[in-house]
Amino acid sequence: MVALIIMALLWWWVLGALDRRAGSVEQVAVDSELSQLRAAVLIKSAEAMLERPQGFYARVGGNPFEWLKQEWRRYQGGCDGSYPPVGHWCFWVSVQKETINHPKGWLIYRPNRPITLAGRQFGPVAPAAWRVTVEHVGVPNDASRNSGRRAGGLLLEMVNPDTGEPVLQAQR
Repeated sequence: MVALIIMALLWWWVLGALDRRAGSVEQVAVDSELSQLRAAVLIKSAEAMLERPQGFYARVGGNPFEWLKQEWRRYQGGCDGSYPPVGHWCFWVSVQKETINHPKGWLIYRPNRPITLAGRQFGPVAPAAWRVTVEHVGVPNDASRNSGRRAGGLLLEMVNPDTGEPVLQAQR
């Protein structure tokens, strides 16, 4: 009987350690994917800068997964009106403007386990989301957010997965 209790406790400890390790592996994978997506946004920002400053605004809400020419195992494409399965990414289309080739929206990632991104906790019930937006530089000359500032480039900004609206500015 004592041996069974010891075996059960050891089994419980091993399962807990495996779960913690799986969570840290997922954290590293998402951080790596975000780094690649930020690199794609940086490249598109440089391309837009060569075109003209207004080129930044044409790329707002674009899908950086499509800017990287590679197969993404955990990216399922469009969200189809719901969050992606746990452990996957999708692109939530909010505006299907004049062309079907360049929809506007935001990326959503739904973690398998609780992970921390930009100092915030996310999990299967609370997914994380990002949107390509324009970074403004300069000093504003009135109360509006971007007044008196010029477009400095594109960035991947954390947003609310349901609305696409930015979350706290300090948490990009």
